[in-house]
This record gives sequence, C-alpha cells and structure tokens, in this order.
Amino acid sequence: MRVALLPRKTRGATVDVQMQMNYGDEKSLFGQGTLASSTAAMLSRGTAKHDRQAFNDALDAMLAKLSFAGDGQVVSVSAQTVRAHLDGLLSLTAEALATPTFPAAEFDKLQREWLSDIEQGRTDPQAIAQRALARVNNPYPRGDLRYASTIDEDIADVKALTPADMKAFHDKFYGASHAEVAIVGDFDPVAVRAQLTALFGDWTSAAPYTRVAQPMIPNKPASIMLETPDKANATMLGALAVPVNDQSQDFAALVVASRALGGSADSRMFMRVRVNDGLAYDVGVALEPASIDLNSTLDYYAIYPPQNRAPHRRR
Repeated sequence: MRVALLPRKTRGATVDVQMQMNYGDEKSLFGQGTLASSTAAMLSRGTAKHDRQAFNDALDAMLAKLSFAGDGQVVSVSAQTVRAHLDGLLSLTAEALATPTFPAAEFDKLQREWLSDIEQGRTDPQAIAQRALARVNNPYPRGDLRYASTIDEDIADVKALTPADMKAFHDKFYGASHAEVAIVGDFDPVAVRAQLTALFGDWTSAAPYTRVAQPMIPNKPASIMLETPDKANATMLGALAVPVNDQSQDFAALVVASRALGGSADSRMFMRVRVNDGLAYDVGVALEPASIDLNSTLDYYAIYPPQNRAPHRRR
C-alpha cells in the first residue's frame, strides 16, 4: 500500500481519509463492470461483525462518515471523522473491505434501487443526453470496462447479479497489494502508520493488477437529437477530447481558458447566453482533466426551454 500522511491541526480535530484499491486488468475484468460496482456498493450493507444497522450505528457513535464506490478496476473509499475516533474508523473501513457478507436481503434492496434508478433514465433529458454522448464516439466492445452501455444492457446486467457472484469477485480481486491511502488532518502519523500496517499489511491481492489505459479517442463530428415530449426543459451536452493531462505544459492555460469560456458565473458563455440573451436557465463548460493518459475532456452543457433552440437539420 502506498501511504501519504499529512498531519495538521484542524478545526474540531477533523480527519479526512481517501483510499483506493486497484485490481485486475483489461482481460480479467472483461464483462465484470456491473459486478465491480455492485460489489463495492454492498461493502457497508453487512460484514462479519456488523449488519447494516449496526454498521451505521457504529459510524454515528464515531461522528464519522464512510462511503464506498466501485468503478471499473478501482474501489474508492471516502471517510471523515475526528481524531479521537480515527482508529475505530480505520478498523471499520478494513472490516468492510475485507469481510463483507453480501446478505441476500440487502442485495435484493440494492438491486431494486438500482433498477429503479436505471428506469428513470429512460425519460430524464439529462440522463438520456449523457448516455447518448458517451456512446456516440465509443469504439469499445460490450464487456470492455470502457464501453458505454445502453439502458437495456444495464438492466440485463443488474438482473443477472447474485450475491454469490459478488463474493467470488471479492475473493478474486480485493486486496491491499495495489492500494493507496491519503490521510489529512489532526492525527498521530506514527500510530496511524502502525495501524495501517496491522490492518492491511498482509492482505494481498490474489489477481494481478495492470491499469487499463484510457487513450484519447479523437472526436468524430456528430449531432444527435432525442425527443422527450413530456418534459418542460431540454438539455444540450457536448464534449471535445483534448490531448493533454494535468502535467502537460498547456494544462494551466486550458484551465484558465475553460473558466473564462464557461466555468464560472461571470464567464463569457454564461453572461452571453444566460444573462444577456436569456436563452438558457444554466449554461457552461466543465474541464475533466486526465491524470495519466493524454485524454482530458472539455464538456459543455445547457439547460433551456425547448422553444429557444435555433432550428437545425435533423441527422
């Protein structure tokens, strides 16, 4: 495990913990994207020592917050507490990561919630636009971690999940061999390092890890219009691939340019489209920086009354 500790005095003696466990590779995780996400979502819903209610009660007693998220080949952990309860929070985090029980009743609840959320995406303009934009320029086959799925594919994948599959996935991929943790706030770094070693030092990952590359896919010009006649507002989304990462020489200039163009309430785009012309309720630009691959994205968006859209030729 790679460890970064930054002790400092904070208001209320608060401590922030960010952790991620990396696992698997492109081949071993093919077709496992939904299973990876669902396994992470079940971590706090039952462990070897706590059921879901007892787990949440333990967090409340420690004045703590703890959440897990799975995405592709990463399990992310975000946690906050105060100095007096950091040791307990780290122990509870390790318990959830290493000894989830995947109880059937909790799985059924998660599955129903997930299916309901997916179904809502059929009629929500923003969700429809996001999915269409993700798919329009995606070259990967179904099953690849980088593939952008359809709603029906998501539903089929979620319905196929079982607690037994989650346990098998956990046993195969979870471990601290390729984990990273950063802790910032009011704590004793010597004691914390010793505890991390005790909790995670001998928890090895059974499967090898190789990061799946995210190379830039050059944009192919496309315009897609999807009707949602029962919705009062329209959503417009666009994306431009940019061959830089956050270490590139031009990155700082790109940050400034994106903010000036549409990244703040006094940006050119917001002032022209929203304030001066009154065409949209919200409009702007968001920069999604890449940290490793040269694959950043400039996203633009607008939420507006459909009658304000200029006529254009359907494609």
